[in-house]
Amino acid sequence: MKKRIGLSVLVILILLTQLQAQDTDVTKLPGYVDLEQIPIPSKAGKITNITLGPSILGIAQQAVNGDDELSETLSGLFSIRVKTFEIDSQIAEELKPKIEAIEEKLNGENWQRIVEVKDLDEYTTISMKYDKNKAAGLLIMSLEDDEASFVNIVGSIDFEKIGKLGGGLHIDALDSLKRDMDE
Repeated sequence: MKKRIGLSVLVILILLTQLQAQDTDVTKLPGYVDLEQIPIPSKAGKITNITLGPSILGIAQQAVNGDDELSETLSGLFSIRVKTFEIDSQIAEELKPKIEAIEEKLNGENWQRIVEVKDLDEYTTISMKYDKNKAAGLLIMSLEDDEASFVNIVGSIDFEKIGKLGGGLHIDALDSLKRDMDE
């Protein structure tokens, strides 16, 4: 009987978290970037496409009840979006104007580019959006020889905690962010 009551309370808490999270329109938050502007090519062989919105992140926060640091990290996040796919030189050329358009928009919205790497056919930028002197958004855009990667994290961002989160979720783009920040 106690297990049923406990399970019922847990289900109610999860549903309440989902209802609260659904009230959050991440598209209106300062750190949000619309990655739908970057379509995944139909001929891409290897694709990773992850969308974790407020509802899923709220459930995840409830699920990691014993890990206070991870729970705290998740509580400040509203969205994690990861798009990675294989490309060839033609697709890379098609993506460049779309990336430039996003960068123009970021400049107009006072994002700060914190990393820019250009080397032959490789290009990577990491940009941050600050709101009231706090990190509110992170955008990583990367074109390499055979892969394009885009990551947008919306919410209160602590790089060390995000790196640990990436390691726990085994998301390559977040794992590499942690490695970059450690170096």
